[in-house]
Amino acid sequence: MENQFKETNMGEASLIESIRLRPAMYTGSTEGKGICTMIEHFILDLMSSAKMEEVDIELASDGTVHITSSAIDVDSLIKKLGLLKKAGNPGTQKNILDLAVILGLSRSAKIEVYNGGKIHTLLSQNNLFEISIEEGYLREDLIIDFIPDSEIFKTTDIDFEYLCSVFRKTACLNPQIRINFSDNLHNDFQQCIFHYPKGIFHRMDLLIMERSVNEPSFRLDIEKEHNGFQYKISIALPDYTATAYIQSFAGDTETYNHGSLVDGVKKGIIRFIRDYTDQEVCTDNSGLILIASVSGMQLTYGGSLKIRLEQPEIEKAAEEIVYKELTDYMESDREKVRKFAERFKDKVN
Repeated sequence: MENQFKETNMGEASLIESIRLRPAMYTGSTEGKGICTMIEHFILDLMSSAKMEEVDIELASDGTVHITSSAIDVDSLIKKLGLLKKAGNPGTQKNILDLAVILGLSRSAKIEVYNGGKIHTLLSQNNLFEISIEEGYLREDLIIDFIPDSEIFKTTDIDFEYLCSVFRKTACLNPQIRINFSDNLHNDFQQCIFHYPKGIFHRMDLLIMERSVNEPSFRLDIEKEHNGFQYKISIALPDYTATAYIQSFAGDTETYNHGSLVDGVKKGIIRFIRDYTDQEVCTDNSGLILIASVSGMQLTYGGSLKIRLEQPEIEKAAEEIVYKELTDYMESDREKVRKFAERFKDKVN
């Protein structure tokens, strides 16, 4: 490969230089958490754009992040590499942003994609890169090695436990993915596998085991598609009154201030109880355990930190879905309705 690392076009330079000038804008931090965010976003991008279903991620002893996969759409990856040459186009930048962040914030990077007897290779160093195509064979369809740039990040030490929590969440929200994660960077070798075919319902299983003495007095798992959005809602009441636990997600983002989805679920519960018992309802002191997620093309977040979902159509849909599912589940057992409603009774009235 001649003239390696010598030239980039203006589009490539402007995008990568912009990333290097304002790294925290793309990773949220220039501490170690920023590297974790960079890895997380890149894995999510591979899952969505290249339909990756399994990935191996290793923190190598020399500080390299090593990523491999053979359960992936290589054609879309090759197209993504080609789009780097058109990085000056704003529409193109969105499609390659997570890849460009890896290249811009790494001291060096190497990406190899194998397809039909040919190896497509991208080599990056000192923020310049070159792409080549040669005949050959790789054991994996995708091999990525990159070293986070110590001139950008205040520390390049990657916290294994924190990334485990990130990958656990990712696997719960995306049941099709299997993430194999190993740590050779630190003194004690560690390895974790994240694969949850039941998705957020697996998360509810764990919460029930943690918080209940016996089986919960009520459990309902809902999975519905409505107007282009996919809803997954798990509602449980432990065998005793306890502090409520609520966790919600919009896409792959946890909505810490909840918002439309959770508001809709609560309204569905309240409406059901009022229609069937005429009692005043309070969801705050019921011991409710709720895990809910919604995914779709257009998700709108509110607040300065963008951690609250604000979409009236999602709130309305969640209310209708929960109301109907509760009705279908309980309509033939009035005693079950009474016991369920009693947990949500407003003690003030």
